[in-house]
Amino acid sequence: MEIETSSTQDLANSALAMIEFQDADEQPLDPSPDLAINVKLGNYCYLTTGSSTDVSKTDIEIEVPADASALKISGRQWKTRNATTVLDSPRVSEVEGQTHDDVFVKNMEWLRNLPAQSALVVLYTTAPPVGHPTLSLRPNRLAEEYRRLGIEVIFFPFSSIKNDQRLTDTGIVQFSRTELDQVNEVLRTRHGTGNLFICSSFPDIGALTTIDLLKASGWLTMYEVRDEMEEFNRVGYSKWFEPELERQVVQRVDSIVTVSPRLAEKMSIISRGTASPVVIQNAAPPALIAKGATLRTPEALASRLDHRVIGYMGHLTDSWFDWDLLITCAVTNPDLQFEIIGHGLPKNLDLPENVTHLGPRTHEEFLKICRRWLVGIIPFQPTPLTYAVDPNKIYEYLAAGLRTVTAPMGSVALCPSTYVYERPEDFPSTLRRAVEEEFSEGELQIINEYVVGAGWENRARTMVTVSGLEGMDL
Repeated sequence: MEIETSSTQDLANSALAMIEFQDADEQPLDPSPDLAINVKLGNYCYLTTGSSTDVSKTDIEIEVPADASALKISGRQWKTRNATTVLDSPRVSEVEGQTHDDVFVKNMEWLRNLPAQSALVVLYTTAPPVGHPTLSLRPNRLAEEYRRLGIEVIFFPFSSIKNDQRLTDTGIVQFSRTELDQVNEVLRTRHGTGNLFICSSFPDIGALTTIDLLKASGWLTMYEVRDEMEEFNRVGYSKWFEPELERQVVQRVDSIVTVSPRLAEKMSIISRGTASPVVIQNAAPPALIAKGATLRTPEALASRLDHRVIGYMGHLTDSWFDWDLLITCAVTNPDLQFEIIGHGLPKNLDLPENVTHLGPRTHEEFLKICRRWLVGIIPFQPTPLTYAVDPNKIYEYLAAGLRTVTAPMGSVALCPSTYVYERPEDFPSTLRRAVEEEFSEGELQIINEYVVGAGWENRARTMVTVSGLEGMDL
């Protein structure tokens, strides 16, 4: 269906549509897995409200239940300062092709027929679906590498999935979290340590019950800790998080992997010393490392010295990105240009003339843009949330032959060509050092030697080894 709206301001996610199918008695049917689900709202979808001058259109694709007799659409103003008006009745049309049920049934049939000797990894995660063009987190990257190792992969993303995402080009099967119980009924019939369930920073009741269910069938289980979820919850994200559920997951799983020493220490404390967490850092995509080889050369370095551009790639939320620090640094260093790549730019930022936001970019586009960068930066706020993370971007900067100036976090101090500032007020002087100090061919050689082992394929092999997954010849 298509819904047209107009808004009074250029402000995204200001209103939403709630979708409810009803039976012949006008009773609501169960929410669809095709859209986001909220306990109070049911199925919902944010309306496109980012323009105050043009008519905005929102396309919603959803499977119609077989027993549906009516469709109820209601709206809610989410941000009152941006009044949103629905201009006409929604236009509804039928989409040709396979239905949700068709694809779901095929995937379930594949799972039932999967040979018992096939190695299988199931990822239950807060990450988006595999295949997003510009947003790919650690679980997405590792899922692709598990497949390249010959492991079958089932992926439960945090968000809802569409039909064309249910089976990726590389053979990763994706299910919605609302289908977990149905999938578990089949998973429990598989037995032995050739099967691995990974809870990746999503220790909710679904993960906990799945761990108990599959351990009874002899599965291996792992808790992968990518972020400080308690701090995410404190700043308004991950509202589902409950510390007690995380404690229960920590006590039940066979192995624990974290991305940083700080998170490993916390998991050890939660387990009361019974767990031995293993730190496995984040990484860069193998393709990025290979394609970035031309940027890790003396010729590329000489070309960069003709520019004075500082770059950042990643999420831009002010919950952890220190915008005040960056803006102050840019104002006091007018000879430097700053280019910012990423999602989530806060509204109403007053950026100096030497700071440019380029929007989200793919890795292919990043490699073209960063040819003129001298230094990559990670100017995060000094909080427990940022201290615990291990930023993917530092490995991606290194893959592109860049020095990095970063706040203290994760395992960044172990990376070559990395300048860590301990206090925010030291950021400008640390950045100036990274820009001005001689960048030798010997330093380039160290970077090249480091990035060879800093790809996601190596991390995937280490994850498999730590888990004890059987049937793999690595």
